[in-house]
Amino acid sequence: MRLRIPRLTPSLDRAHIARVSFIRKDNLPRLLAHHYQGHAVVFWTFTLEARARGWLTPAFHAAFRETLLHAAARQSLMCPAYCLMPDHLHFVWMGLRRGSDQLKGVRFLRRHLAPVLGKVGTSRRDCLKTNG
Repeated sequence: MRLRIPRLTPSLDRAHIARVSFIRKDNLPRLLAHHYQGHAVVFWTFTLEARARGWLTPAFHAAFRETLLHAAARQSLMCPAYCLMPDHLHFVWMGLRRGSDQLKGVRFLRRHLAPVLGKVGTSRRDCLKTNG
């Protein structure tokens, strides 16, 4: 008599493989909007086109802090940590109420940081791209 051990991983059928095949390592799929709303905690990464450098100045840092705080206050978000790197930036946002919407906050942040990036010598083409 042979002992049958059930599979712990589901078998992959052709339909499942077709759905997964579009995912590339360098471009994660965006979640549905409700995952960014309410009491969600999201780690955001922003990069500049072609990983441009030279934009990280004290003036940009001050404008970033002010804009990040403004966006967080508008959408009832808290930012416990952020990190500015030479070619990208990271921050964590946490929703503080059911009506919090991180996607609206990110739109506000991108729209208001684009002119600041233009002032520090980054071309308009080198706008922030979201990878979070």
